[in-house]
Amino acid sequence: MVQQEDPVSPPSRILHVPCFDLCVLVVMGFSTPIDVDYFKKCMEQTIIKHPRFSSLLDIKDKKRYKFAWKRTRVNIDDHVFVPDIDPNMEYPDKFVEDFTSDLSIKPLDFSKPLWEVYILNLKISDANSVAVFRIHHSMGDGVSLTSLFLACGKKACDPESLPVLQTKKREVLKPRKLTDRFGLWFWSSLLTFYYTLIESIKDLATLTFLKDTNNPLRQPKLLDQARNRYVHRIISLDDIKLIRKALNTTINDVLLGATQFAVCEYLKKQYESCGEANKNSIDFIKNRRIRFAIAVNLRDSMSVEGLSDVMEKGKELEPGKWGNIVGSYTIPLKKFDDPLDYIRDVKATMDKKKMSHSPRVQNFLMRLVMVLFGAQAAARVTRGLFSSLTVGVSNVVGPLEEIILFGHPVCYISPTARGFPLGLIMHYHSYDKKMIISMAANEQLIRDPHELCDYMQKYLENVKQIVVQSLGGK
Repeated sequence: MVQQEDPVSPPSRILHVPCFDLCVLVVMGFSTPIDVDYFKKCMEQTIIKHPRFSSLLDIKDKKRYKFAWKRTRVNIDDHVFVPDIDPNMEYPDKFVEDFTSDLSIKPLDFSKPLWEVYILNLKISDANSVAVFRIHHSMGDGVSLTSLFLACGKKACDPESLPVLQTKKREVLKPRKLTDRFGLWFWSSLLTFYYTLIESIKDLATLTFLKDTNNPLRQPKLLDQARNRYVHRIISLDDIKLIRKALNTTINDVLLGATQFAVCEYLKKQYESCGEANKNSIDFIKNRRIRFAIAVNLRDSMSVEGLSDVMEKGKELEPGKWGNIVGSYTIPLKKFDDPLDYIRDVKATMDKKKMSHSPRVQNFLMRLVMVLFGAQAAARVTRGLFSSLTVGVSNVVGPLEEIILFGHPVCYISPTARGFPLGLIMHYHSYDKKMIISMAANEQLIRDPHELCDYMQKYLENVKQIVVQSLGGK
């Protein structure tokens, strides 16, 4: 029975244009085997009551890509699947990777709400069972979906309480004198205008002519339909916090520094194999333009309690909180001799980027293009910006403690995406005392993405040793 309709937002509409059709994949590891019937029952009591997960995509005008979310009755058996697998197979971790990669290239069924779950009762190195969620990106971005999963769960240490999502707290020092306050406001406004202008000009140049140099990681158009391989690596969040505190940076700065190091080492190995780089040379990076697209959340922090009320009490979604509300920064790849310089340089670069409102300018211009020229034009512009770059990076903050989701204790959450015109996409997702680094790598470009994970892990271990030594072994 149809209950109501909600118009699909402009950012979500462009995600249905064939040239920019995106899908979210979330691989969740659980501490225990999954009781399928109980898992389904818990889903019926929570996530199915969310408006997006109980709505069909109703096509209003196919040529103009105008859609609406139409509420419908959901049959859980149409969305939760249990493949017949051998629980004693020889290489279970590789099986999960292959299964996720194969699943990512299959189209979703638009005759039902655009999400599916595949339960694999298979013991792997990081968990005793796995659930693979496949959700169309138009239903929500990483921040929206993470908040929703938390609203569906409970704390493992207190099954009656909702999980806590860490929020950023910024301390702002305000001068006492009125003249000093005005001077600070004027100077910060001037810097914001300057950096917004510069970054917006760079975005326009990237869209029109400033493309990245061809390199072993940049995805050519002919490989757009190639399959991705999805892998993850779990590292200690406490180690990252130790480095962050010692270098006075953010967790994101530390991870970006590690990612830059890993990409440099990978490219160096590729260029050395074809004689284009000397082992002690950094010119192979200096002479090439290689950039990262850093996803930026443009909304205020979402309320887990608010989403819980949406499912339990039937409240409406908060305007401007749910959906795809993102922009991006662009940063260049650099190589350094001192391992700590990767993090220091990222911090200096990101401090300037954060003073810019260019991601909001991007979002505004995308909506303007859609109004003036339609969804197809907006999708081509958005895709054109990403296809000019080499690596995509996203960071989503997860729960502060272990959670129970759909009646089962969670080991890790590894989100990723399919459909971006990038050869490599990195996702950082915190969970309890863990940091899960997920990679979506084009199989035609990157034969072994685990190699990049190894580089990141070794880099962080090395930097931790340097930091500990500098602190006197504490």
